Amino acid sequence: EQQLRFYELAIESMVTISALNGRLTGVMLEQITAVLNPATAKQDEESYMRLAIVGMPNVGKSSLTNALLQKEQTIVTPIAGTTRDSIDTAFTWYGKTIVLVDTAGLRKRAKVSDNIEFYSNVRTHSAIENADVSLVMIDAEKGFGKQDKAIVDLVIRKGKGLVLLVNKWDLVEAETNTMAEMKKEIQWQFKGLDDYPILFISALTRRRVSNIMKIADQVHQARQQKINTKLLNEFLRETIKKMAIPAVKGRLIRIKFINQVRTEPPLIVCHTNYPKLVPVNYRRYLENQLRETFDFSGVPIKLSFRQS
Repeated sequence: EQQLRFYELAIESMVTISALNGRLTGVMLEQITAVLNPATAKQDEESYMRLAIVGMPNVGKSSLTNALLQKEQTIVTPIAGTTRDSIDTAFTWYGKTIVLVDTAGLRKRAKVSDNIEFYSNVRTHSAIENADVSLVMIDAEKGFGKQDKAIVDLVIRKGKGLVLLVNKWDLVEAETNTMAEMKKEIQWQFKGLDDYPILFISALTRRRVSNIMKIADQVHQARQQKINTKLLNEFLRETIKKMAIPAVKGRLIRIKFINQVRTEPPLIVCHTNYPKLVPVNYRRYLENQLRETFDFSGVPIKLSFRQS
């Protein structure tokens, strides 16, 4: 009711915020940025892919930005939290315009020490929301921790493409830890990462950095793909032949047909007689078979079961 009074002033753009708890301040910042820098909006429209570099403080995000751009675009120091805002930079890669977003490090809310860091976190969340693919960086020396898991989970929940980058690999002793061992450990801690690319790099020495754009592009294309309905239903028949849907509570469950209704991220709808009774393990089986049959590496798949 109080908000409606302000509409009488005939102000076009209005955001209701709370300065005390930061409510909707991210929306306010987005609107201010759009007004101050309209070129950025145009840049986004013309870009092929938005690529966000995210991770905890001091994992080497700015160093990776400089390595990908092949110039000193952002300040790099050993002090955690040097980057306080998301920095957008457009560059051309094989004739395609890429917008690279270097973000502030993400920490637990309890460890956010000041208002500047709070707003930096808001901007980083916004950068993930607006990205097509997120490069999630972790520190090879520190390993894959709880906050790294939280960041990966955030990107997947947002439906964004994901490539996990294990940075500072040049500092790890070859005898103590191999790539295969660490990859196995990461996937054991976060089972869902079996379906996402994991690269071991050094942003400082630029080791394997040249592979990142190629992998990110593959993930971006997988996220955009639309699978033909005929192909999907052929896949469904073969999948059910391999393993039939188990009966639940004496009821025979039939999936009549499936179709893809959305891309970015892919949303595939399964039309069935008992959508609520389809077992969780069979849903996982369907998703795994989809990934094996079609190239969805690095992309979250959303499966929906509807009554039909």
